[in-house]
Amino acid sequence: MFPRARRIVGCINRLPDFPARFFMNTEYDFSTTVTRGAARPVKRKTRITIYLDDEVLEEFRSLSERCGTGYQTLINAALRTRLAPAGKGQPALAD
Repeated sequence: MFPRARRIVGCINRLPDFPARFFMNTEYDFSTTVTRGAARPVKRKTRITIYLDDEVLEEFRSLSERCGTGYQTLINAALRTRLAPAGKGQPALAD
């Protein structure tokens, strides 16, 4: 046995015998518990890394300052607008 393991076993052997009340109960009463909603909201966005032209990014940043909305939100809205006709039978990315 390794010295550290021997030390750990020695420490465990020196622990006092605790009464059963210090450990988990055998039965619990859940009749008075309150149920809560989901712990986390459903994830609707995914973090990605994307390379954009400097001019495009600067345009969205300046637009962001003018209208008070984050530039990433504006980029997302522009992409959604561009993809919106895709559901109506038109090609989404055709020029």
